Amino acid sequence: MTEPISPAIPAATLVIFRDRPSLAPELLMVERAGSMAFAGGALVFPGGRVDPADRTLAEQLIPQRGDQAAIDETAARIAAIRETVEEVGLAIGLHPAPSADTLATLRAALHAGRELGPMLDALGLRCDPHMLTYFARWRPAHHMTRIFDTRFYLARLPADAAPARVDETENVRLLWATAAEILEHADADRAA
Repeated sequence: MTEPISPAIPAATLVIFRDRPSLAPELLMVERAGSMAFAGGALVFPGGRVDPADRTLAEQLIPQRGDQAAIDETAARIAAIRETVEEVGLAIGLHPAPSADTLATLRAALHAGRELGPMLDALGLRCDPHMLTYFARWRPAHHMTRIFDTRFYLARLPADAAPARVDETENVRLLWATAAEILEHADADRAA
């Protein structure tokens, strides 16, 4: 008898890169706290699961009511934007660009469990999910305990962005590194 396949948990990840003159671009990664149930201690891109409130906001932004594929895609983009604010304090996909104080208020509210949509309204901001570029979608084999159906997006760090700051809840540090440096780090960890 085979066990039933668990439904996949919708999730989203934002691969943020910053350009450097005459050098390879750097990618932003965070190290998850070792105490986290999923990927504790791993070096990952900012991201997480799609919350019901992300779907609610997506439904408000989609002109074609009932277009589930568009709602799912937009909800994933919103989740990537929200998780990026929470985890590294960067306001990618928000307009107008929030001040440092406004961004700090939004981040604190999200950490306190407030929903993104109402907070954006209260702060005079709007979400533009199409600022993210779709890159890939990954769903691992069904034999894993937790199955995430993750959409990956790309975004260039705006030149005027505030410095990224780790949240120190889910993540313990952040780093900017080239793709080659990240792969070298991964290879070194496997060899250890």
